[in-house]
Amino acid sequence: MNHQDASTPEPVNSPGPLVQAINLLTAPTAVFQVLRTTPTWIFPLTVVLSGVILVTGWYFAVLDYDWYVDDTLSRIPQLDGAELEETRDAMLSFSQRNLLILGIVGSAVSLLLIYLAQAGYLSLVSSLRGDTFRFRQWFSLAAWTSLPNLFTSLSMAVTILLHPGGQLSNYDLNALSLYTLGMQFTNQSLNQILSTLNLPLFWNLALLVMGYRQWLQVSLPRAAVTVLAPYLLIYGIWAYFALS
Repeated sequence: MNHQDASTPEPVNSPGPLVQAINLLTAPTAVFQVLRTTPTWIFPLTVVLSGVILVTGWYFAVLDYDWYVDDTLSRIPQLDGAELEETRDAMLSFSQRNLLILGIVGSAVSLLLIYLAQAGYLSLVSSLRGDTFRFRQWFSLAAWTSLPNLFTSLSMAVTILLHPGGQLSNYDLNALSLYTLGMQFTNQSLNQILSTLNLPLFWNLALLVMGYRQWLQVSLPRAAVTVLAPYLLIYGIWAYFALS
């Protein structure tokens, strides 16, 4: 395959960001074609980041903090007696306000790091293949394909509304996670993993695979293995330690 030809298509007129967001739902291949020659990222990054920050701040602002501490500790069976009380006192001394700030900053930074890691990894793969795609193009693709994560923020907002008393575990916050959809085990470490896996994430990854396949003109299995390899490695190691 001539990688240069596959990576240098004719320029495509870029529609407005709202149109492009709608096209991502109805005609994602058209969006990928635009991003190849006109990579953008400010709109999707701003929208997704705003949703994450707002819902995270809302959750920790209305949270019944004493209940949250007890619920969190109840999921750590290794703690008991004096160690349990020491941990509870430490968590309570941290204060709900500090937890709110940490939650907002942590969620925002985590999201940015995921984008940067995806773009950096795919840039490295492109470099090894000899393609002409650069970091800014992969960052653009990572940002746009993450738009389905807005549904995660919306589901969290609905869940918060349904728990006006603030007694809501972070395990149950995302109504679209595998954990809240019924995949639960007695092993709390496995439940933690399942609480991070959700339907919008699978949608996000499916779009990323589609975009990679279209840009690099490779088979679907090869695109899936390349894009999903870091996720399979991370979750595989996490599951191994959870089961150990």
